[in-house]
Amino acid sequence: MHCGRIIGVTGKSIDPSARKNRGPQDRSAAERSVSKASHPYKIDPSKNWGKSLGTKASPDQRPRLTSNFYRAVGNRGWRKSAYSTDTWKFPVLREWLTSQLPKKTKRILSIGCGTGELEKSLRALRYRVIGLDFSFEMLRSAARYGRNALVQADGNFLPFASDSFDALILPESLGHLKADQAFPEALRVLKKNGRLLITTYPEHRDVHPLYTKSSMEGLCGQLSSVGFRIKEQRLLRPRRTSVEEVSLENRSALLYVLAVKQSSGGNTTSIPARGAA
Repeated sequence: MHCGRIIGVTGKSIDPSARKNRGPQDRSAAERSVSKASHPYKIDPSKNWGKSLGTKASPDQRPRLTSNFYRAVGNRGWRKSAYSTDTWKFPVLREWLTSQLPKKTKRILSIGCGTGELEKSLRALRYRVIGLDFSFEMLRSAARYGRNALVQADGNFLPFASDSFDALILPESLGHLKADQAFPEALRVLKKNGRLLITTYPEHRDVHPLYTKSSMEGLCGQLSSVGFRIKEQRLLRPRRTSVEEVSLENRSALLYVLAVKQSSGGNTTSIPARGAA
């Protein structure tokens, strides 16, 4: 097990003006390669965009296309996109998710924090939250709205020491990760009896074509196989003023799972802190 490459780390905030006046010679090779990548679609400012992005993407194209999509969202906002997340759209869902955390929870890692609405709600309740996202533009957007403790990194390879967090949240971000890598990493960085909260999209829902959807049975099976104990599983349908729980998966809009790191901790390897841990 290894932490992988840290793309960028900050303990306080991403400076919204960062990189604004920097020339190509001042930027990393990774940044230059991203900036040179051509957009797979044209953005018409007068229309919702991104609807057809990724419909015929090969596995090799998916990371680049996903990066392009979230770069555009970070620069233009969800309101101008053909897609959005329920966590962004429904404040009542953010309130519901925060209520699922035990009061004794102290340190939380949110993977796929995006523009940081959920993290703002958590900090308002005095939780210590680190928001992680692979998209610099999404983090820059979060910083503009006053979010802090932001880390740019790959959610499949977490740049944190083992047993670092009391809780870890995947708010509609699992479909952009590789579960066979992300779940063992989540297990590793969680403390004994740490909580993993997941919301993701069921297989019948029409979502962004680059997002890998899940079934409840498959999701729980993957979690159990790496050493998590399933504590709760719910089928949700967020509304403007409430979060409904339904009985049939094909009537749900979100799958919700709360899993706990078992006392044995599974087969994890202790890794020293790097960067932002």
